[in-house]
Amino acid sequence: IKKMQDLISFDAHTKTHLSCNIENDEILKDEICNSIDFVKKYLKKEFYGFCWPRGRFNEKSLKIVKECADFAFSTIEGPFNFNDKYKIKRID
Repeated sequence: IKKMQDLISFDAHTKTHLSCNIENDEILKDEICNSIDFVKKYLKKEFYGFCWPRGRFNEKSLKIVKECADFAFSTIEGPFNFNDKYKIKRID
């Protein structure tokens, strides 16, 4: 991954591909923030993003991502827009 980061960007995506629309704050923080911390530890980058697994999130997970990441996006269609840097939608 370190060799490839000159060609492509790597960002966090939870530890276990958890769908981020659950209501448990403790699990969400562990999954989201620890995955971002892992990326920060191994890949020294200027900005850190987060990709919503399956495009799913709720207000709780959105708040946690805003505390840990610089932006968030999804690779699937969903309620995303370019006016909110934590809801960046897929570009086809």
